[in-house]
Order: sequence, then C-alpha cells, then structure tokens
Amino acid sequence: MRVRPRGVRWSVRVRLHGRQRRWDLGPVVEGDDNVNGVCLASARAWATTVREYARKDQNPEPYIERVTGRSEAPVAAGPRPDRVTLLWQDAVQQYLDSLYDPVKPDEATNRPATRKDYKSKLGVPELLVFKGRAISTITREEIAEANAKTCKRAYDMGCGSLRTLKAFWTWLRDPVRSRTTGVTVSIADLRAPAAPRKDAGAPGLVFDAAAEARGKAPPEIMLGRVLAIARAGVLPERISLGVQLLLSSVQRRRQVVGASGRRIVTYDETPDERAWFVPPYFRKTRKGGSRSHLVPVLGFGATAIDALAKRVHEDGREWLFPTREANSDKPADEGILNKWFGAMPGVECSTHGGRYAFSTYGPRDLGFARSEAKIILDHIEGIEPDDVTGRFYSADPAVGRKRQMMEKWIAWLEHWCAEAIRKDGILTDSEALAKVIFKSRYGDERLTQKALP
Repeated sequence: MRVRPRGVRWSVRVRLHGRQRRWDLGPVVEGDDNVNGVCLASARAWATTVREYARKDQNPEPYIERVTGRSEAPVAAGPRPDRVTLLWQDAVQQYLDSLYDPVKPDEATNRPATRKDYKSKLGVPELLVFKGRAISTITREEIAEANAKTCKRAYDMGCGSLRTLKAFWTWLRDPVRSRTTGVTVSIADLRAPAAPRKDAGAPGLVFDAAAEARGKAPPEIMLGRVLAIARAGVLPERISLGVQLLLSSVQRRRQVVGASGRRIVTYDETPDERAWFVPPYFRKTRKGGSRSHLVPVLGFGATAIDALAKRVHEDGREWLFPTREANSDKPADEGILNKWFGAMPGVECSTHGGRYAFSTYGPRDLGFARSEAKIILDHIEGIEPDDVTGRFYSADPAVGRKRQMMEKWIAWLEHWCAEAIRKDGILTDSEALAKVIFKSRYGDERLTQKALP
C-alpha cells in the first residue's frame, strides 16, 4: 500500500530477470468489491499471482493489464475474475460435496468414506488458521508453512494432508471454477519436509520375537477369543452373527455389513455351505471387470448366514444388516462392528485382524502357497487382474481350491476358540462377560443404572 498526496494505491514489487520491478494495481477501496478501486483480498490475490509469474521468469504485465482493466481483451461472461467470492470453509465444503454429497448420492464421484477421510485431512488444526480467509488470498508459502507444522506434530498425518491439499487446490484451479474461486497458483510442486530418521531395530529398542514373526496379525488365541465371545450370547444377536460371518469369510467389514441376502446361494451339491457372491462395488480399489467375488462360507459362518437370512425374511428388506433409519432401505453403517470389537475384553485387534491372520498363518499352519490367500482376500479369483485372459475370457473362480482353504481356516478358528475358552474361565461365564462388555461399551454410570431394580 503506497500512500501519496493524490491518494492511496496498491502496488506489487518483485525481482524479474535479475531486476527489481514494481507494478501499480490500482487505488485502495474498502469492502470486498472492486468498485472504484481494488479491495484488499483482490490485491493480495493479484500480488500472489504476479510473484508466481516472476518465480517462473515470466512477464506478468499481460496478467496485470487484464485484471486491472487496462487491457482491451474481452472478458468472458460470468463472475468477475477480480472479485473474491469464496472463503476457505465454503471452498472446503463445496469440494467435499463434489466428492460425495449426501443429498445427491447418485451424482457422487467417490465413496462416503473418501469424503470422511478428506474432511479430516483438510481439518487438521494447522489449517484452521485459514478459516474466514478468501481462498484466493492464501499463498503457497502459507500452505507450505502450515503443512510443515502438521508434519512436525504428526508426520504421517502431514503427508496425507498435503496429498489432499494438492487435490483440493487442483479442483479450485480448474478452469470450470477458477473465476469463482480466484485461485490461479499451483501447489503441485510442494513437498513435505524430510521424515524424521527412525531406524527399525536400533540398539536399545524393545524386541518382541513373537510380534516380529506375525507382523500385523493378532495372536492366534486372540481370534479364538473373539469367536468365543461372539458365541457366548452376550452381544446383540445381529452383532454376534456379524462377527462370526466376518471371521469365517475373512472379508472386510464393509462387505459384511453391506451383504445382500440375494447374493448368497446354496447349491444342491454342497447343502451345508453357502456361496456368497460379493459385488464389485465392495472392492477397495477400482480394478477392471464386473464379476462378483465368490467366497465359500462354511461351518459356523454358514450357520450365521442362515440365522441372518431368517431375520431378512422377517424384516422384508434384502440386507443382512439393515439400517435402523425409518423408511430407509439400505445397510447399516459400516462401523457398526468396530464398536463391539473395542468392547471385547482381552481383544486388541480391529475387524481387519482375521484378514491379517489368514494371510500370515495360512502359509505357516494351513498349507497355503505363498500369496495364495489373495484368492479369498483380494477379489482376483485366482487370476492376476492385469492378465488379458483372466480379465476378459476366463470364468474360473478357483472355487475348488477356495473350499479347501476355507475348510482349513474354519477348523483353525475352532481350535483356537477352544484354546481361548480353556485358558480363560470368563469366556464361559456369560453374566460376568456381559457385565464387562456393557461397562466397556457404555461406562460405569449406565452399568449402575442397569443394576438398579
């Protein structure tokens, strides 16, 4: 801001081609509109763009002439490019709605979980300083500084936040909306600070041989414990059946909670087994193809499916786990099982624990070939997805081998369930077990209220 006898004007000074240069941007005015002058937000946005031009050794004069109205070049119809119309929080909300809008789910380009993840990464404390700021006035330097602070506090979170910020900024700069957002600067070249050095296995660190051997897989007896608790009659019936289906099928929680009774088939040749055709919709990644993933469900898993199917018939909706929302025909929230896993005493694994165990203990204890667990876990039906024959011509789902693997898996779980019960008497004491779970789930005060006559 330059104050002179004839008035106050905005100007920007940069170094271009080794020389200091200054350009006048126009008279200063109050408010948010460039009426008879230039507002603060617009001046900042223009100056940021001019600096970006100079950083790339490009002449910013054509840009300055255009935004200040000195150029005779025609201006496209629509919102004025020199008017700031979007604040940080509004821009974030519009971006999240572009990914998945709960009001218009049919127009979504991403899943609800993606929106939830991006919302958390754009909501880290270090980015909240931009709340109330016009999005076009935020410089790439400010973004880099904010992200550096996030990385210093939690490095992995900072890296994830930066990836989301880049996607967000690209969306803002898209020609379809850049006139509305006023964003013209790219942050694609920003990099997270160097990661703190952490050498695995450095001298002095605690070493656990058993944990090292099993990796992310929970101890065998822990999965047996989960199965024992699910069978003890201390969980809500649908939750109990869901946990058993989750363990027996080793599918993700999203597949299990979103399962449709119409996709579970019983064949005359195998009356004690159930064939579950998981639709491509539930694939974690968008792999090519439109075929369902066939999972044979045996033993206690088949029994759980039958019990759930009975409830489906009574409910009138197709879902094994329908939502409680009135007048809504959709599955329950995918996180419904997580809360109960967290309440089980002595259980320190997530709903993903069975999948880690299947791929870890399968080759060690059950005779699986290396990486063979993928035909159950990864929807590839025994054929590499980048193989032309496998993707377009072969219809073999490797069901024979799948049945053999699942038979061994069910027997393995039964063995460790018996071991867990043998080692901990509380697993056979339904009353004590129910009390512990209720307290963990709802707290001491609710437990006391429940005990009152």
